[in-house]
Amino acid sequence: MPAWYDILGADLTQRQDEAGLRHSQLAIDASIEREKSRGIASHRIVLAGFSQGCAVTLMTGLRHRDRLAGLLCMSGY
Repeated sequence: MPAWYDILGADLTQRQDEAGLRHSQLAIDASIEREKSRGIASHRIVLAGFSQGCAVTLMTGLRHRDRLAGLLCMSGY
């Protein structure tokens, strides 16, 4: 089943699929760049994620080179 990344075990305090997370981060970064090329300023872009999407939102939004409008995270661990 498609997902943002693989959950490698039930112990969520351990590192998960870092390669999968990085791959998802690159995909979201590309989406942000595409919107910027269409004239949307980065300070008007909000990233939102639910569950695994929450982890990807935090990973991408907090590391993004430009300031974003906000991050919305729901039911993340």
